[in-house]
Amino acid sequence: MYTIPKNARVAASVPFILVALLIAGCSSGTGMVPVSGKLTFAGRELPHTCRITFVPEASGPDLRPMGGEMHADGTYTITPFKGVSGLFPGTYVVRIAFYDLRPGGNPDSDAGFIERQYVVPEKLVIESGSRPVTYDVEVPAKPR
Repeated sequence: MYTIPKNARVAASVPFILVALLIAGCSSGTGMVPVSGKLTFAGRELPHTCRITFVPEASGPDLRPMGGEMHADGTYTITPFKGVSGLFPGTYVVRIAFYDLRPGGNPDSDAGFIERQYVVPEKLVIESGSRPVTYDVEVPAKPR
């Protein structure tokens, strides 16, 4: 009886493992799709503080608003929840809250800032099985 050497069995299984990995894709295994991007503000500098929030239209046990803080260069990534970052497939309303220093306001006090909000008119749709999404937003000079 002829037995296949162990090295040959391992080598023969490599193509099958690679195909399985390609089928699985780059997902985190949770079904969530990584989302990141850049926020810009028409006609002005970036605000002192800014947060982007993705609010799901549907409800469900895994659906909750997710978001992240804007970095100094205007970029953001979604803050991980329970160690996982991204959005589940679905349709989202995108809200941006940003804070400007009041004229003469104290930058060391929350009372020194004015909160402004902007809701992006177009909804964001995340498809099941999507690759990571780059979602950039320009906030108009006079947000609605």
